[in-house]
Amino acid sequence: MAATSVLSGLLKGATWDEVTDYLSPAVLDIVSPRELSKELMQLSGNFLRKGRWRARRSKLAEGLSGHFDGLELHDNLGGHATQVSGLDLEARRARGNRLLELYFYQIEHQGAALLDLRSASFTGEGTLTRWAPAPLYCEWSPTFIDGVRKLYRGFYGDTPGVYEEALETLSLTAADAVFRQHFGSGDQRSVTFSLSHFRSTFHETFLICKREGVRLSAEFVSLGLMLACLYEHLEKLNADFDVRAAYANATSGSR
Repeated sequence: MAATSVLSGLLKGATWDEVTDYLSPAVLDIVSPRELSKELMQLSGNFLRKGRWRARRSKLAEGLSGHFDGLELHDNLGGHATQVSGLDLEARRARGNRLLELYFYQIEHQGAALLDLRSASFTGEGTLTRWAPAPLYCEWSPTFIDGVRKLYRGFYGDTPGVYEEALETLSLTAADAVFRQHFGSGDQRSVTFSLSHFRSTFHETFLICKREGVRLSAEFVSLGLMLACLYEHLEKLNADFDVRAAYANATSGSR
């Protein structure tokens, strides 16, 4: 069964089609079937075991309290969902920058991540006051998350050596040019997001790795799902965002 079908089955009843479609068939050629099966089993186990889910959510909430004043995690939104289309440009930018901080905070400070960053999972304007993520999370291996952290540190910290080391750790050296497209051009102070751009860069990355005979970690499936959720939300906000500032804010300690 294709990875997309597995994820769609796992998330049956939720509106996840937009974010699960990102999985290119090429991923099946560059990830070990055994490792892919293991990753999907972890996702499904975490999704179905409510006690484990609540423990992970509580742990993240403790960490968030010192960085994201006013953001609360809940089982549901209680009918208080915020329609992003009704926000003005300033509020949309503020919300998107805050969302980016939340993404980077989880990557930098947590050994696991709540993956559901979709627009339908939040209320609030620039403050993001309520988050009711679906019970979908993953626990990163030390090697993988260290590589991802170094990738961001190298890129946004303008330290090419760290960035290149991260590409090597993640087996992505051959896809360097595509990853730079993924990050966006310029100084990343005014970046717009679209799921189509995300899909195209990930697909091209997988094709390059397939051509070069490179195997990638199955954890890219979970990271890709998290990123697809992020892109879905940012695309709906229909604004430009200061990604470099969001990264700096999320990684500079308590605010």
